[in-house]
Amino acid sequence: MKRMAGSFGDWAATLNGLDSTKFQGMATRESNGENLDILWASNPALCGGGADLVGSNKFKYAVNDVFHPLHEFKGRYIRHGIQEHAMAAVANGLAAFHPGTFIPVTATFFMFYLYAAPAVRMGALSHLQVIHIATHDSFQEGQNGPTHQPVELDSLFRAMPNLIYMRPCDAEELIGAYQHALSNRCSPMMLSIARDPVGYVPSTNRTVVARGAYVIQERSGANVTLISCGSQLHYVVAAADGLKKRGITCRVVSAPCLDLFATQSADYRESVLPSGRAPIVSVEEYAPMAWARYVNASIGMSGYGYSASKESNYARFGLDPEAIVGKVMKYLNVLDGEDARRMPWRLL
Repeated sequence: MKRMAGSFGDWAATLNGLDSTKFQGMATRESNGENLDILWASNPALCGGGADLVGSNKFKYAVNDVFHPLHEFKGRYIRHGIQEHAMAAVANGLAAFHPGTFIPVTATFFMFYLYAAPAVRMGALSHLQVIHIATHDSFQEGQNGPTHQPVELDSLFRAMPNLIYMRPCDAEELIGAYQHALSNRCSPMMLSIARDPVGYVPSTNRTVVARGAYVIQERSGANVTLISCGSQLHYVVAAADGLKKRGITCRVVSAPCLDLFATQSADYRESVLPSGRAPIVSVEEYAPMAWARYVNASIGMSGYGYSASKESNYARFGLDPEAIVGKVMKYLNVLDGEDARRMPWRLL
């Protein structure tokens, strides 16, 4: 009855009690699995499952918690099999039944949410509270190659009205993402998370994740602002250190959700991304179209990925710290002190 009335446990206290430092350096798919396991145990409204990849997605479940139409109706975990579209559609149906009674969760590789896109879109159109867990979300995925390495899907999901596409860089931001997902009854969320361990990012803060973007390294008189998210962000932090050694002062912004940032006040957006002469450069392992409304230039992908280790791919596509430093310095030299706003957006 409590769930029918829209009350489904004290998830806020559960999330507030999580210590993200315990997950330091862990892949976000791993820390997500730990967080979801804790929330699942304390929140009976959570239900759902994955499309045959839950081992890789780190979606834990107990055998006695599996829903089976012939044997067990009490289970909350659903074995969807390799049916991504059906998985998302079933989640919509559960969320539509007396909203708040069920909070469905789905999971598969980010690349495979392309199969589920029509159902994800219908959930957004219908204002349904669903959490989609999209792991292996970049060419960091590695040797499976470009068939499994999304470079363009972020543009699709970031463009979907009322879908919150969230790309947290670490466990702290991931907790903030869940705080928003569980408090927002009228929008689905897609959590875009990484396969491999992520490097240290300073000053991440769960309480401001819901603002979409925030400053993690402030510098007065900065020559450039670098903005990024997800598994790319720790490379950007390292690049900012490299630029500092070359006399270039950088601000660094974490932007886990451009959708939420767009809803903030003009004053807040200006405080994060100042409209002064200093350029703003986005850095991400995706085709950078979504960034063009906020930045003067972008470092990103212009083609498909490659079957290779994650580190060699960051170097191959010019997205490791050394390459970022070189591209930013070259861009600043081209500007030569000119106001970046007077020039068109460019891919570096």
